[in-house]
Amino acid sequence: MATYCINSNPQPDSGDYEVHRTSHPACIRLPLLSNQVNLGEHLNCHSAVSYVKQQNPSIAHKIDGCYWCINECHNH
Repeated sequence: MATYCINSNPQPDSGDYEVHRTSHPACIRLPLLSNQVNLGEHLNCHSAVSYVKQQNPSIAHKIDGCYWCINECHNH
């Protein structure tokens, strides 16, 4: 299991909110600590992304995995 967070600020170019892995190996592009919203532990990035989409249905289409740390969950 790994721990994940989501950046509370959308990406300037796409408007997406990115999910990042915070446990080892942690993302090399983590947002500032003040912008991290803890998502807790998940079996994999798919579970973390799905969890945050369920918690935020109005922006679910704007939630994406980080290209750098969970590329298998990056959709754009």
